[in-house]
Amino acid sequence: GKYSNLINIVCREFKVSKESILGDSRTSNVVFARHTLYYILREKYGLSYGRISHLTNKAHHTTSMYGVSRMKQTLEENVA
Repeated sequence: GKYSNLINIVCREFKVSKESILGDSRTSNVVFARHTLYYILREKYGLSYGRISHLTNKAHHTTSMYGVSRMKQTLEENVA
């Protein structure tokens, strides 16, 4: 699809598999990569949380909402 190249880039940069980033892995590096992907899809491409969750095989839009929220928090903490 349209965003598969972005998904591949995030996977390569974070050294995680596409299966793990789109799957249910709770390993911290996979979660961070997944949240980064959510953040880019939301902030750069303006996708709805529902669309992001659909693209990343998550059942609920709250999953991507939480991920974007965590990433914003992480970025703010690291800038301060």
